[in-house]
Amino acid sequence: MSGVQPNGRKRRILVVEDDAVIAQAIAAYLRAAGYEVDAVDDGLKALRRIRYASPDAIVLDLMLPGTDGWQVIESVRADGVEAAVVVVSARVSERDRVHALRMGADDYLCKPFGMPELVAGWSRPCGGRPAEAESACASCRGTS
Repeated sequence: MSGVQPNGRKRRILVVEDDAVIAQAIAAYLRAAGYEVDAVDDGLKALRRIRYASPDAIVLDLMLPGTDGWQVIESVRADGVEAAVVVVSARVSERDRVHALRMGADDYLCKPFGMPELVAGWSRPCGGRPAEAESACASCRGTS
């Protein structure tokens, strides 16, 4: 997914991260790559913003104040939101990665991660939707 849609509109990305330094770094990278970026620091704010702003993609931490990232994934998928969901988390267990993918996340990056890795999955066919949920991300397995 490039930063601009065929109709010329910038793609909207919502960053949901409670660590201000990480949120600012992600937002700055995405803006420089041509995306329109908004950021919130808790799950409740994220759910409200998703309903009103209809982002094209959501960069989502799991450990958030208020409503956690697991609940955000569950809610957006139950509501039929089609935005790509990329989880970025310090939770590195295979169980957590597979669970997030099965819940409807499109990708799962373990912190720390490289910024180019963040948008790489968006260019895959179907954004890596649940048919690919069985495989864990290469970055978390330590392979490339």
